Amino acid sequence: MPLPGLSILKQDYLFGISLFDGNGNMYPDEAISRWLDKAVGWLEYELDVAIKPTLIQEDHDYNAEDYQAFCYINLYQFPVIEVESLTAGYGGQIIMTFPQDWIKLYPESGQIQLVPTIGSMSTILLEQGAGILLPLITGALSTMPHLFQVAYTTGFGKFVYSGTAQTGGSQGSVILDPGASNQDNAYNGMRIIFYDGVCLGQAADILAYSGETFTATLKPDSSFPDLSPLANIPDGCSYKIFQDTADANIAELVAMKASIGILTVLGDILYQPGVASSSLSLDGISQSFSLTRSAQGGAYSGRIKQYEERIDRELGLLKKRYQGFRLNVA
Repeated sequence: MPLPGLSILKQDYLFGISLFDGNGNMYPDEAISRWLDKAVGWLEYELDVAIKPTLIQEDHDYNAEDYQAFCYINLYQFPVIEVESLTAGYGGQIIMTFPQDWIKLYPESGQIQLVPTIGSMSTILLEQGAGILLPLITGALSTMPHLFQVAYTTGFGKFVYSGTAQTGGSQGSVILDPGASNQDNAYNGMRIIFYDGVCLGQAADILAYSGETFTATLKPDSSFPDLSPLANIPDGCSYKIFQDTADANIAELVAMKASIGILTVLGDILYQPGVASSSLSLDGISQSFSLTRSAQGGAYSGRIKQYEERIDRELGLLKKRYQGFRLNVA
């Protein structure tokens, strides 16, 4: 399911809550979006996984036993959306790039194996890398550090589109290629990742998209805090667009965590901070009311407490799932 956005948060988690202060000023959508971003960052830290799609590049050692098990590699991050490349390198040089159709991915556990297609192994060994790879295959060497380099996209997300960026963007926007959608707002709320060039490995959320000019306006985040390189992006810089999705439990935790921050603020601005009761008397007529809160809890302390209890319960279950042992598939 998609990660919660403004509409889901307001309809399902803030339903019945006034988003206005005592002067009629509405709590801004930008502030709600920031609470959602903070909630995603908090949960990524707690689970030690990437929720939003993220490009990872890492090295792995050669081990004879793993190599004989169809080059079994346990990636450092999971789940994995797709493997971008797998190479073997030595002395700072790439000696072999493994074909994509060799790579067998187990997305949920973040494990990969190499299964060569029929007749392809001998051709590759003759054309490249034989001097290094043959001693490994024949068992003359049992280990070699940092032999394999893997680039992959981790996180929860659904691939939507890939292409090459065009020149002419600004500091906060990028021009997609003409093959992209010509519908306005087609990629709003989605995530773009750059896979080469000056923006290699950087990612950002798409705030707005113009189908007429193929221009995506981006929102800076921790992965891409400085958008200025977009103004000088060269033709041919590849990118991919993903729709943010997640396990239902993860999406709910993000929504509840964001709601707690919002409710805390709204509870203080609805009435004066620290006020638990109030009374008014005029010409012998008096009226008083008490808030369903402690003097420190805020007007919405009841709902906050409910969300906190559910988060504590569900977070423990998710940690068992994503921080437990990953069983070998080899």
